[in-house]
Amino acid sequence: MSSNDANNQAAITGHAHGNWPRFELVRFPQPAGDLADLVLPLLKHGAPKALLSRYHPLNELKLVEVPVYGQLICFGICANEHELLCLNPTTGAILAVIFYAPYGSPLFENMHIYNILLVNASLAQFIASVRAIYEHFPFDEASKAHENMSDDEWDALFAATERTAKKFRILLRNIDSTAVSDPNEEHFWDTFLSDLDIDGIGAFY
Repeated sequence: MSSNDANNQAAITGHAHGNWPRFELVRFPQPAGDLADLVLPLLKHGAPKALLSRYHPLNELKLVEVPVYGQLICFGICANEHELLCLNPTTGAILAVIFYAPYGSPLFENMHIYNILLVNASLAQFIASVRAIYEHFPFDEASKAHENMSDDEWDALFAATERTAKKFRILLRNIDSTAVSDPNEEHFWDTFLSDLDIDGIGAFY
């Protein structure tokens, strides 16, 4: 299977709001050699095609050696291009690997990893979390955001953002209590919700 085929596959679709973005899964090409056994969950279930504007899958699965954690299977990258989403084949957890690299370095080269965030305790919970975001995101309200909004329009957008963030925190906690439950630890979804609060729903659409 080619990398284009992997990106174009839409295996499972969740609830869609008319023509708004919808939840989809992509499948990955079968890797060669011993890597196939490590990536079996991702080959079997796939991964979300997107997380609004904040993440997209890689064309192929990549094995990365991470201090303390060992070998992780990376399957996606966040929009900031300095955060990889990876499966820990030992525990089954999904982790965000945050790194920096010299300007112009190809992905996975000259990486300096400086933080690891928990995303979800399992691939299934990550998929369910992303699906819930799409099923409950207020695309209709987010699409109304524009540069020249009146004060009343801004107030309505802020109120919708606040409602959405609160709803998402409850939904994500119900799916995976480890992902957003500890206020003393920074997790991937905590950062997502914080960005949502700061940037507003219009920036996520």
